[in-house]
Amino acid sequence: MTRRWTLFASAAILLLGLTACVGGESTDSVSFQERDPNAWAQEVFGSDLWQAEGMSGGAGGIAPGSEAGTSFTPEQPGWYSISIACQGPTSISVKITGTGGEIGSGITPCGPAVTTTMDLPVGKIAVKVDGANTKGMWALAVSPTEAP
Repeated sequence: MTRRWTLFASAAILLLGLTACVGGESTDSVSFQERDPNAWAQEVFGSDLWQAEGMSGGAGGIAPGSEAGTSFTPEQPGWYSISIACQGPTSISVKITGTGGEIGSGITPCGPAVTTTMDLPVGKIAVKVDGANTKGMWALAVSPTEAP
């Protein structure tokens, strides 16, 4: 059973990394510290996803020497749509852990939001992101979906 979760998580992280369009350093004139990460996330994902019923997620800043991430508990086991976006660094590393340990990890390029599906267990899920010592922002939206 653990192997199944690891397989799904690894496939999802790999899919996130391979399907994203690579962005470069941000050219926005607004400093990341002046922007509200939640407003940026709603802009990136759209209010239909960011405010959807059953959506879990988070948004925040990335800075050298600091930890960033979020945690949530799926209401039911099953398939979830996972969207992730970042701005600032060229890419971010993502590590997803559950109550049984690491579910998956990988690197995803920054740029437009990337969405994949993942079969998640019930229990606390923690997501940690790292922007490789570059300032920026990240956002994650997770919502129930149908199996692919």
